[in-house]
Amino acid sequence: MKAILFICFGCLFPFSLPAQTHSPANYIKHGKLKLENEAYKGAIMEFSISLEMEPSAEAYFLRATAKYMLNDQQGALSDYDNAISLDQYNAVAYNNRGNIKDELKRTVEAIKDFDKAISIDTHYTSAYYNRAIAYFNVQGYKEAQADFGKVHQESPQDAEAMLGMALCLIKLNKNSEACAWFAKANILKPTLIEEYLKKYCQ
Repeated sequence: MKAILFICFGCLFPFSLPAQTHSPANYIKHGKLKLENEAYKGAIMEFSISLEMEPSAEAYFLRATAKYMLNDQQGALSDYDNAISLDQYNAVAYNNRGNIKDELKRTVEAIKDFDKAISIDTHYTSAYYNRAIAYFNVQGYKEAQADFGKVHQESPQDAEAMLGMALCLIKLNKNSEACAWFAKANILKPTLIEEYLKKYCQ
């Protein structure tokens, strides 16, 4: 009955229907706004509707971000998997998935994801930094030092990378070199570095 009434209404009052606004792209747009406003559950709903209409790497990626913000690590991992299956050259997706795996103590898998992110974008400092932390956590201090060094090369004012470099050198029993890095970092962020200088360099 509703369909007949609609057809008859169109016959009696001819007009042009407005363009369809409920497109996957519009749901993604609305989801992004909710994500920016930290309305994560609403954002997930918008991205989910978009994905029901048309699967896309972008929607999976964004929904993964929202799920992660709600501490749904497994849900986020699943969505990053799907995003990567649709776009195998998304360095940020590999990096983010690696971060979650590292949090879940799946460090070897995490390092592989950081490796992939770096192979896609050789100047991706966040992936180098995150891989350095992963290596450090499994006592790969030389590898971590190399990655912190890469971050420093790309971002010379990054005090956290300098701190990471110094801590690696401490673990490698190179205290004098470590103290030189602590001193450099201390110029940029004294409140962050002061305790390390007191502990290792006095």
